[in-house]
Amino acid sequence: MSDFDETVQQFFKNYHDRGMMKWAGFYLSDHTQQLEKVSRDSHYLPPKQPQLSRDELTVLILKAFNHHLPIIIQLNTITADSEQIQEYQGYITALLEQGIYLGSQQFNLSEIHHIRFKPLTDSNSRSRS
Repeated sequence: MSDFDETVQQFFKNYHDRGMMKWAGFYLSDHTQQLEKVSRDSHYLPPKQPQLSRDELTVLILKAFNHHLPIIIQLNTITADSEQIQEYQGYITALLEQGIYLGSQQFNLSEIHHIRFKPLTDSNSRSRS
């Protein structure tokens, strides 16, 4: 047995592995921030917005469609245990007499609770130029 092998064996004979605790220091702050953000986003429940009239919905839909603005819509959805608001976002791709297409999903006006414009981010405003 060489001196190197003997040194290695001696090292591991006295080495005490602390388990996963030693790996905790390898999480960078960026990693922990991203993990916290994912946790927050998965628990996000949108606040209920006020019910808009059919005329108000129509005005907002036409403005969003004509100016190609992204919107967020809330639907009237009631679950068995409580009232829950579902939100969808995107661009209006088609107008129908009784509703809209948001991307490839169709929504009737009677299903829509509220519409608001989605704020444009820097990446969205640059890509539209």
